[in-house]
Amino acid sequence: MKNKTVSVLVFDLSDNALVRTYPIVKVLSRRYRVEIIGVVFGGEIYNPYQDEFQFKVVSRNRNRNRFVAYLLMIKDIIKAIEGDVVYAFKPKLFSFGVGLLAKVYYKIPLVLDIEDLETANWIGKSFVSKVRLVFSRFDSENEFLNYVMERFVPVADDRIVVSNYLKNKFGGTKVVHGVDINFFNPINFDKQEVRSKLELNHEDIYILFSGMPREHKGIEDLLTAIINIGQKNLKLLIVGGDVNHKYYKKLLSIGQDFIVAVGPRSHDEMPSYLAASDIVVLPQRNTTFAMAQVPAKVFEAMAMGKPIISTNVSDLSEILAGCGIVIDPIKDTTELENQIKLLINDTSVSKSLGVCARRKCIAEYSWERMGEKLCPIFDKHLQK
Repeated sequence: MKNKTVSVLVFDLSDNALVRTYPIVKVLSRRYRVEIIGVVFGGEIYNPYQDEFQFKVVSRNRNRNRFVAYLLMIKDIIKAIEGDVVYAFKPKLFSFGVGLLAKVYYKIPLVLDIEDLETANWIGKSFVSKVRLVFSRFDSENEFLNYVMERFVPVADDRIVVSNYLKNKFGGTKVVHGVDINFFNPINFDKQEVRSKLELNHEDIYILFSGMPREHKGIEDLLTAIINIGQKNLKLLIVGGDVNHKYYKKLLSIGQDFIVAVGPRSHDEMPSYLAASDIVVLPQRNTTFAMAQVPAKVFEAMAMGKPIISTNVSDLSEILAGCGIVIDPIKDTTELENQIKLLINDTSVSKSLGVCARRKCIAEYSWERMGEKLCPIFDKHLQK
C-alpha cells in the first residue's frame, strides 16, 4: 500500500511527544507513505529525532496576535495534509483538533493516538481552580483546551492507546511504542570500548536515566537511593533533558557528585549509552499522569539486555513480568536501595534478568509485533 498516505499530525514538533511518534511512523513507513506535519513551538524540532524524518513544519506568524496566528496555523496544517487518512497524536488542539476539521473538510478517516492523560491536572480540581487553569496560559497546553479536546475523543474513527488505564477510559486498541530490536542489540557493542568513546569512567557503576527529567518519574527518589547507598563509584547517568531547566538544577543541587549529566543526544546514540550502563531504573511515582503512561525507554533497555528495576505503576509490572524487578511505588527508598545493591553485588542475577528481558522484548515488543496491531487498523480505512 505504498501508494496510500498517512498524514501524521503532531501538536508540537519540539515536544518529547516525538518519542512515541518515532517508532510508530517507522513501522507504518514499511507499508505506507507517511508525512509528519506540525508546528515547532520551541526553538527547534525535538533534538533526539530532528534528523530522522523530513518534517512538514508549519510556522507561526510572529507579527500577528496569538489568536489570529493560531487560526492561521490551523488553516496551514489542514492545507498541508495530503493523506488518505489522518493519524493525530494526542488529543490536543494542533493535532486532534485539526484532525477533526480535516475529517469533515476532506471526508477522510481520523485515527487518534493517546499516550497520556492530558486532563490529569484538570480532574478533581475545584471550580475556582479550573477557572484559574483556563486563564493560566494562552497556548496549546491550555488545560481547558485539553478538556474540550478530550470530549471529542469518541468522534475519532479509531483510537490507539498505550496503556491499560487509557484503554479502560477511552477504549480502542492498545499498542505500546516498542523498539527496533536489530538497532538496539547488545551484540553490536563492547562495554569498555563504548565507555572510552563516550568518555565515561571505566570503574564507575552507571544507573541510566534517559529522557526528560520530570517530578512524576521519581528521579529524586532514585538519586536519594544512590546517595544513601554511599558508593562513590555509583553514578546516575542522565541522558537527555534541558540542563538549564529548574528541575534539572534541583537534581544537581541534591546530589551533583553522584550525577553524570550529558544533556540531549541523538536517538542514534542511545544504544551506546545503554551498552555503557549497568542498570536501568524506572522509579515512576504513583500519580494519575504516570498511571496512564508507558515509558518508551523500558523497551530500549529490554532490547539491550539490561537489568531493570521499576515501580509497579501503569503496565510496567506486566511488561517486566519474568524479566525485571518490580517494587511498590516508593514511600521511602529502602527497597529500591536493596534491589540496586542486589544487582551491583550479584552479576549472575543482573545477567539473567538482562537475557530474559531481551528475549521477551523480541517476542512481544519489537517493531514487527507493533506492525501486527497497527497495520490492520490502517488497512481497514485505506482499503475503502
